[in-house]
This record gives sequence, structure tokens and C-alpha cells, in this order.
Amino acid sequence: VRTAVIEDLKKNSREFLNKDEYAIGDFSKEIDRRVKDEVAKMREKDEYELGDFSVVLDDRIKEMVCEMTGKEEYEFGDLSVEIDKRVKSEVAKFCGKDEYEFGDLS
Repeated sequence: VRTAVIEDLKKNSREFLNKDEYAIGDFSKEIDRRVKDEVAKMREKDEYELGDFSVVLDDRIKEMVCEMTGKEEYEFGDLSVEIDKRVKSEVAKFCGKDEYEFGDLS
């Protein structure tokens, strides 16, 4: 069983790396290449540039905040306002009230 597992790992490694011999760093280089390729695709660019991943994350987060808030366009502070609104709503429910008032939990 051990030999079969080792041979399977070697085979899968060759396929993943698209090369017959493994050298130190091959996996990290291949993962880095693949991630950069995908980020470049998300940005509709031919090549990855430094900062592209941050832009993709920023865009995705803003999309998610818009889904949470029901707004079309993201504005700075939307997430904080939405969280505040939701927390106050839950506190009001907990206290058996329709609306939260400062001091309800104290």
C-alpha cells in the first residue's frame, strides 16, 4: 500500500507540475503562477501586475456589501452602517421592542 501511495503522489506531482523531475520550490512556483494567471483573468488582463489581487478582493468585498445592504453602489461606511442596523434590530427583538434605544441592554 505504501509503495502505491508513493507512486500515486509522484504521478500526481508530475501532472500538476507538468514535468518529470521535481526540484525544490516547484510546487510553490506552480501555485504562484496559477494564482497570478487567475487573478489576471479576473482583471481581464494578459498578465498579473502587483496590486491586482488587492483590486480583485476590494471589488468582491464591495459587491458582497452591496448584496447585504441592497444598494446598487458601494459607499464608504456602508458595512459599518449595516452591521450597526442589524445589531440594533436584534437587540430590540431581544428586549421585546420595535426599535432599539440607547441603554436598552444596560
